[in-house]
Amino acid sequence: NKCGAGHEAIPSRFYTVFDRWPEGFTTGCVGDCVTDGWLLRDTHIDPGKEHGRSVEVWLEVEIDIAEGGGTVTVEYEMACPNDGTENLILQTDNSSQTSICTEERRQLLQPDKYSTGQYRRKHRQPKGVRIEPVRRSGGGGKKTAVLEVGPGRQWFQVQYTKHVPELAAMRPKAQAPAKIFSIRVSGVPDGGASECTPCAAGFHSRYGSARCTPCKEGLSSREGAKSCFRCPRDTFAPYPGSAECTKCGANTHAPMGSAECATKCG
Repeated sequence: NKCGAGHEAIPSRFYTVFDRWPEGFTTGCVGDCVTDGWLLRDTHIDPGKEHGRSVEVWLEVEIDIAEGGGTVTVEYEMACPNDGTENLILQTDNSSQTSICTEERRQLLQPDKYSTGQYRRKHRQPKGVRIEPVRRSGGGGKKTAVLEVGPGRQWFQVQYTKHVPELAAMRPKAQAPAKIFSIRVSGVPDGGASECTPCAAGFHSRYGSARCTPCKEGLSSREGAKSCFRCPRDTFAPYPGSAECTKCGANTHAPMGSAECATKCG
């Protein structure tokens, strides 16, 4: 089915069944390991639970992202300890390491700032990872981590890390400390789309579009727009894909549809 105006069908690769490793995946472990890497559990993968005090269990796959960028979405479950001794880390070649546990504390404890409404409209490509609870039936304690990635061929890696100080007590694990249920890579050159996604603010599309198009300088749009509008007088949009029109500063002005403001004379 074709997507309606104001929407896009982003080509994606889906990894949801883990009875065997998908093509291109590799895994391993360094440190006080008791496994050779992440473990296949049919419906999910986990790093094992009996590791020693210091360990890094990694999983990586090479991904190819088309021009315009994309996302890697990981559905996971992890009870992050308050002492920071265990962590789940996402990383690509062109991004810094991003701590899931740090982002959980930062974002989930500030719901007003990182809400899907206000925050997404103002920040089309938030830095780092966006954390959201899984809201479908049976979601339980699952969450999704959405990592923004740039275009090009690159390695994506997820790590479970554990670093317990020598003097700290080792707590036995009743179950695996982390589980990954699915990985979705969106924005690939070829792939399928499970749904039509609304264009982000600052973008627009016509009926049947595969990707949304950024609004030009001086123009902007609301989420799910089929066309762009000129920025009102005394506001400006400085770059393609501007999510909002910014008000001019003191003693400056701009006509409608401006990419910059000019100083008032006289």
